Amino acid sequence: MSNLHPMSLLSTKVFTLVELLFVIAIIVILASILFPVFARARENSSRSSCQSNLKQIGLGFLQYTQDYDERFPQGTATGNTGKGWAGHPAWAVSSTGTRSRRSGA
Repeated sequence: MSNLHPMSLLSTKVFTLVELLFVIAIIVILASILFPVFARARENSSRSSCQSNLKQIGLGFLQYTQDYDERFPQGTATGNTGKGWAGHPAWAVSSTGTRSRRSGA
């Protein structure tokens, strides 16, 4: 049998505390660079989803007007003031892209 120490047979490499902190610092720096990119991508995704929804609403109105002699649908909700769509509160999007509640004419 051999007189070698069992640890000498295994050449183990252990990270020092400085090396570990250095790796963690690099990961934090990379994450701080990527987080704004992901936030911007999420915002762009939301914007394109909103544009798609508005397009679908517009196409729905277009199809309705084509089917009903170029007339828009009448607003017949409870509390109708007789002004059709103009008499109902409507959701509006401001120039900043936020939703606000405003009443129609």
